Amino acid sequence: MVTISDIHPFKNLENKKEKLIEEKERINEEALSRYQELLEKSEEKPDEEDVETVHETAKKIEARIENAEDLDGPALERIIFGNDLFPISYLQSGFNIGNSVCRIVLSDRVGRVVGYGTGFLISPSLIMTNNHVLDKEEVAVYSTAEFNYQTDENNVLCQSTIFRLDPDKLFITDKRLDFTIVAVQEFSGDNRRLTDFGHLKLSPNLNIMENEYVSIIQHPQGGHKAVTVRENRVKFLSEDFIHYVTDTQPGSSGSPVFNDQWVVVALHHSGVRDPNDRTQWVANEGIRISSILKHLDALIDHSE
Repeated sequence: MVTISDIHPFKNLENKKEKLIEEKERINEEALSRYQELLEKSEEKPDEEDVETVHETAKKIEARIENAEDLDGPALERIIFGNDLFPISYLQSGFNIGNSVCRIVLSDRVGRVVGYGTGFLISPSLIMTNNHVLDKEEVAVYSTAEFNYQTDENNVLCQSTIFRLDPDKLFITDKRLDFTIVAVQEFSGDNRRLTDFGHLKLSPNLNIMENEYVSIIQHPQGGHKAVTVRENRVKFLSEDFIHYVTDTQPGSSGSPVFNDQWVVVALHHSGVRDPNDRTQWVANEGIRISSILKHLDALIDHSE
């Protein structure tokens, strides 16, 4: 005989999944609203602003070149002229960078999987992902970060490594900018060190420009690690967000968005629906890393 006590845990699990879906829908609607506002502004922009735009772009290019480190030969041409030539090391660099990207597995207190996200190491002990992936410490404490969840060149599944999160040590989150930073335990269950997977350096001074290409390393639908490489142009920029055209799927929330130098420029968090056909998607939205770092600086200043 099935009792209420038998059904209750499963009902709680379904409620948690529904809450995640509702929160994601809210974020998608906000992203669409921002996208439409930027689209309308671009269509209304008078011709006389074109010259100002050219000058502004030139300033951004100059600043970008000054702040770029270890640029390869054709890098400046890619920034200025959109040259598609890359050294072969570009692919190896992307593979190496991907070591720091992990699958976030959301579980409840009895170990049942509630959902998935993507995250990435930003220091030897801290992971960044979305607030709508990990919004509370009590969610993080039952969740894990799984590295190397991917296939090799023979399409054989690699040996992954799982680390528990450590929100008691550090947990910072912000709903508006949709980011969470959480500490991770130093050792995995099989005694691997977290530092074996490196980390991605974040720069507050990096400029991203409209029409520049971006790439995303992600765990789509919680699956094996995947990458979208270039052919993904930045369409719109605002103070805190960027919109770009690239392929992502559920589970990609919390993925790092890279420029051509494999530097993180944004934190992916939402798709943008076609305002004329809600079943289709026209772009994606990310939170600018510079805005997140500015927010963190303000928190530090306030605490002092």
